[in-house]
Amino acid sequence: MRALAIAVVVMVALPARADRTKAEQYFRAGAQAFKQQSFAAAAQNFELAFAQLPLPEIAFSAAQAYRREYFIDPKPEYVKRAVELYRIYLDKVKTGGRVGDASDGLAEMQRELERLTASGAKIASVVQTATRLAVSVTVAGEQKTALTSELSAIPATDTTGAKATLDGKPVELFVPVEVAPGEHTIEVTAPGYFPITVKRRAVEGASDVVEAELKPEPAHLAITAEDGAAIAINGRPAGTAPLPPQELPAGTYTVTITRRGRDPVVREVVLGRAETAKLEVALVRTSKRRALPWVIGGAGVLAIGAGLATGVAISADNGMSSLEHERVTTGITAAQLQTYDSDVSRRDGARDAAYVLGGAAIATAATAALLYYFDVPQPSERLIVPTASPSGAGVAVIGRF
Repeated sequence: MRALAIAVVVMVALPARADRTKAEQYFRAGAQAFKQQSFAAAAQNFELAFAQLPLPEIAFSAAQAYRREYFIDPKPEYVKRAVELYRIYLDKVKTGGRVGDASDGLAEMQRELERLTASGAKIASVVQTATRLAVSVTVAGEQKTALTSELSAIPATDTTGAKATLDGKPVELFVPVEVAPGEHTIEVTAPGYFPITVKRRAVEGASDVVEAELKPEPAHLAITAEDGAAIAINGRPAGTAPLPPQELPAGTYTVTITRRGRDPVVREVVLGRAETAKLEVALVRTSKRRALPWVIGGAGVLAIGAGLATGVAISADNGMSSLEHERVTTGITAAQLQTYDSDVSRRDGARDAAYVLGGAAIATAATAALLYYFDVPQPSERLIVPTASPSGAGVAVIGRF
């Protein structure tokens, strides 16, 4: 019995969800038509949404569309329906919302309705019984219009540049067109978006909206830099050069390029949908790296000096040793003794010089090694860079931590 109760609840709940989903599609189509200043199409789509889900906000939006369309195509039935819808809204919403706009709109349309009635105008009802299809376009990742969003009286401009065909014939977006019952093919294209093909069966006597969600084509960024350079995009490592073109959503990016012995480079790149961009960066040697050859050369000169001093010391030591042997065995003359003392002095001086020059060469070579291995500069400051893409926005923090 409990399982049967659950099944009944589910069966009752499913149509409500389906109705709301359909109402949301109709409402989005109406909102887009309103932005395109196609008010008749907006009114038709809002009516379909209201039939599925009679919310006061939808009634207000439909009334706004009828009122604006009346001043373009002055059909009395638009006035009558606008009055009805404004009253529905004001019956439900007493304060807040768009009560002021609804009151003003109702007063204006009521006066016009009274004028038309007094002049004897025939006022029909707005009836929608034809078999119709409308093509609605949304963009993946963008916030969709909520059912509780009462539209402003000031329309905006659509910027997707989308075009639609119905069975191969161009149709205006968001505008319901009469079709024969049966299956139809809808194709939607837009610059920078993947093309869409949708099959939809039209039911006789019913209106429907085909909602096509445009998915942006990614951009491609080719970065050319010195081989081995580390590349980061918005603070995230992308690899080392040479790097294949990077596939990225449209937006603003900060590219950081670093390499041992090179000054870091930070570049901002703005990518459009389906755009192929190139970033060529010439890295400049750091001051440490420019000084390195001189330091290595200095170490080499010191090492040569140490080697020469060592050779002099060895030569003097050999001469002194020969005289020392002769002095011990046979004796030496005063002149030879003077030569002996000179060799001792020359050996000791050259030896001390070799120690000093050798130590300096080693210290200089160590300095050169430190200059080489620790010369990996990063951006000197933390950069907080705003980033944006179709999937969201944020900031990238780049620099030394």
